[in-house]
Amino acid sequence: MTNNSQRAVFIVAIFLVAMVIIGASPAWARVGVVSTWLGRTYAGDGADATLANLDGPHGFIADASCNLYIADTLNHVIRKIDGTTNVITTFAGSGQLGLVNGSASAATFKQPSEVALGPSGELYVSDSDGPRIRRVKDGVIRNWISGIKNSDGLLISGTTMYVSDTGNNRVVRGSTTSSALSVVATNVTKPGKLALSGNDLYLVYNSGAAFGKIDLTTGVLTPIKTDFLNADGLTLHNGLIYIISGEHGVWNDISTYNPSNGGLTLIKHVLENQWYNHASDIDFCGTSMRLLFSGGSSVYRADELGLNEEKIAGIYRWNDSADGPRATALVGRPTLLVMSPNKLHLYLTANQQIKEVNLRTNQLKYIAGAAPDDYVDGTATIARLSRPSQMVISPKGTTLYIADRNNNRIRVFNIQTKLMTTLTGAGYTNAFNETSNAYAEGAACPSVMSPGTAGCAYFNRPMGLAISADGKTLYVADTNNNRIRTVNVATGRTALLAGTGTAGLKNGAAKNARFKSPVSLLLSTNGRILYVVETGNHDIRAIDLKTKQVGTLVGNGKAGFRDGAFSQARLSLPNYLAFGPKNILYLSEGGTLRIRELNLVTRQIRTLAGSGKAGSLNGLPTQASFANPKQLVMLDSKTLLVADNPNDLIRAISLK
Repeated sequence: MTNNSQRAVFIVAIFLVAMVIIGASPAWARVGVVSTWLGRTYAGDGADATLANLDGPHGFIADASCNLYIADTLNHVIRKIDGTTNVITTFAGSGQLGLVNGSASAATFKQPSEVALGPSGELYVSDSDGPRIRRVKDGVIRNWISGIKNSDGLLISGTTMYVSDTGNNRVVRGSTTSSALSVVATNVTKPGKLALSGNDLYLVYNSGAAFGKIDLTTGVLTPIKTDFLNADGLTLHNGLIYIISGEHGVWNDISTYNPSNGGLTLIKHVLENQWYNHASDIDFCGTSMRLLFSGGSSVYRADELGLNEEKIAGIYRWNDSADGPRATALVGRPTLLVMSPNKLHLYLTANQQIKEVNLRTNQLKYIAGAAPDDYVDGTATIARLSRPSQMVISPKGTTLYIADRNNNRIRVFNIQTKLMTTLTGAGYTNAFNETSNAYAEGAACPSVMSPGTAGCAYFNRPMGLAISADGKTLYVADTNNNRIRTVNVATGRTALLAGTGTAGLKNGAAKNARFKSPVSLLLSTNGRILYVVETGNHDIRAIDLKTKQVGTLVGNGKAGFRDGAFSQARLSLPNYLAFGPKNILYLSEGGTLRIRELNLVTRQIRTLAGSGKAGSLNGLPTQASFANPKQLVMLDSKTLLVADNPNDLIRAISLK
């Protein structure tokens, strides 16, 4: 080899090493690289807390100066609200999902749920998805107590720390001076928030259904009330134990318990609204009550009776959406992505709302819906959805069709008039429990609100949609009925395509086949094959629309992770499919937190991107992480977009 050749090889080698060091990759090796295309995990620092985004906050604590420290659970950070100025800042955490210690600004949390202040002003944090209690002191985060499983209660009195070891069904005692643990009580079913009065440790337990006390000398648990509904917050104030509870989505209560006479008193009952929603913690500063709402992602201030409420934190419910330039916009819980036929607009859902990204101006704007779940037809801000689960667009790009899961209906949105209507479906609306809406083929009947009306079409939590190339037929994955159905777009009348309704994995003739929780659909580009993604069977099925035969493309009914030939590969909770170029299918997967690539010619599957660990890291394919990737769409021939739902991000994956 000549000196020049050796020099060239050496330069290339140095270049490749440098690219690895800086986390980049050469142009010919960029397939699978992940970046953020739209969204931020949270916003609002440095301003009044009423202008800030909180996301499902679960616990908080007030110090003597009325500063609030908030476990901003789904933003994976600890926020601080100044008791004098009401300005909010991030006290600890980078916003990335993880369990990394170190500098408070760079460290990561994994859904922090509880906080408590130590005697020297240090802060202790429990991660709801972590096995330890962590300490924040002098700008540094470190592990403090290990062996804890999903703690939902944390209390410090002097130097003694009490911890609800929720996942281990016990309450333990620690210290702010030592990481050693001792057991306070065992066989306590799912203990939660704690309050201390004398020698009695009060707590809610049994997933918020019960309230009782533990004698700290004997460790004996004495039930006080066993029929609470979602009791979630607990604190001691002026000798009384304050308890918050309520039916999520309906009402909230504040009760007091008097340890001296055993009196339990309801002091406030209020119906929920968008903000006053799912109370998760309660605390006092002086005579001022503080209420934390995980459902409303808000903080309220009130008097000792819970009256004269004033919202002091939270601008959007559930980390809702902020429109504007794509580089700074915020989307809360993006789930569905649809590209317009002319490739000029991207439509997405964020917290029951429909949004539009203008791909020429790179601007995000609201077009319909609202964060609260409901069933309402109408224009723009009047319209309501309840967990939309797949969305498709008409061939002409004028109409969006939506599988409105909890409303048991298929909805229609006119992009030009901004009018939401119902195409088909009758029965229960805004149904969050598993009450069956039954199954029946028939006419649309959108205004029929109860099951059993003859001649009406009934779905049971439909989740998947696909549309024919001529726009005349919708295909519906009727998830809880374990059937695949068709809808005549002109009339709303339904018909059975495949499935007996009995859950299972059986191929063959379409109407004799069995499915288990089909959740999304994709029609092949030639319109002949309908692909069915099933979470119940952890597979992808294929329906030949010409022969009416059902087969399995990949998966065997059991969850797992394995790349390779379709016949040997394994999936885990697959979510959505999208077509790429050259007979490639892309799959988002909730069980493995990966994006997979299926080659329909070679019948091989491989991992395109995702480490398999929950997170929001960008970068190289095996390093990047997702929290729960949902619907996929091709932005262009070089880029695949993914709705990364809990991370509040639209991610981009490079394909070339």
